[in-house]
Amino acid sequence: MRKDSNQNYHEDRKFPKYSISVVSIMTGVPTHTLRQYEEYGLISPARTEGQTRRYSDEDVELIIEIALLAKKGINYAGIKEVLRLRKSWPLSHRVPGEEEE
Repeated sequence: MRKDSNQNYHEDRKFPKYSISVVSIMTGVPTHTLRQYEEYGLISPARTEGQTRRYSDEDVELIIEIALLAKKGINYAGIKEVLRLRKSWPLSHRVPGEEEE
């Protein structure tokens, strides 16, 4: 049975499909805060031809992670550094017992 090509896009976690208002509802992060995250280089949503922001499932997960770090009192510069370090730190070297909240 052949898969519909549109179905592949909807299953792709990197495919930008959510508007800023939908992501705000999904994550509990206000739209103005999402714009700040973008301004500070924490996230980079895709843009439509009309320059509307579109977020993927991976973007949503990243936004949730950023919001959790901000809730712990880490400023945007600190969050940016944490994200950079996490990206470069291999999974095999993560601290045992370290869990995501």
